[in-house]
Amino acid sequence: MSTLRDTIETTFVAAAFAESNLEQEALSVLKAAKDQPKADAKRPDAKTSRPRPSLKA
Repeated sequence: MSTLRDTIETTFVAAAFAESNLEQEALSVLKAAKDQPKADAKRPDAKTSRPRPSLKA
């Protein structure tokens, strides 16, 4: 699963390869990262109809 952290790390690795004039390695890292499925952020256990807290004086 691809998370935000994985995406950022992959981008920095690809940038480091690109700065070193290693385009093929940079492109292969980005292509491998593109093939990963995205992380699923749904939480089925979360309460959706929870009452909001209110100030009581």
